[in-house]
Amino acid sequence: MADGNEFEGTREEMDRAIRRLRILEVVIGLAAVGLAIGGGALVAFVLSSGTALPFRLTWGITSVILLVVPTAIFVGKDRLSRRADSRDSHHP
Repeated sequence: MADGNEFEGTREEMDRAIRRLRILEVVIGLAAVGLAIGGGALVAFVLSSGTALPFRLTWGITSVILLVVPTAIFVGKDRLSRRADSRDSHHP
């Protein structure tokens, strides 16, 4: 406690860990987008090969559905949990 910087090494390690987690979050997000687009292409291929549906339009629609629906569910659950946490923190 001589100079007040006794936790400086810990802060640097935490900052480094936070940066790595942010990078990992971006990589996982990009992988999820890639899987949604690839899955949309696969579904579009299956649907367009047996019907008169156009491949590109079907691919676009299925990819958007595969991206938007899980994102909306995640955001909705996150908002509900944050709302519940804020209610819990206001009541002693």
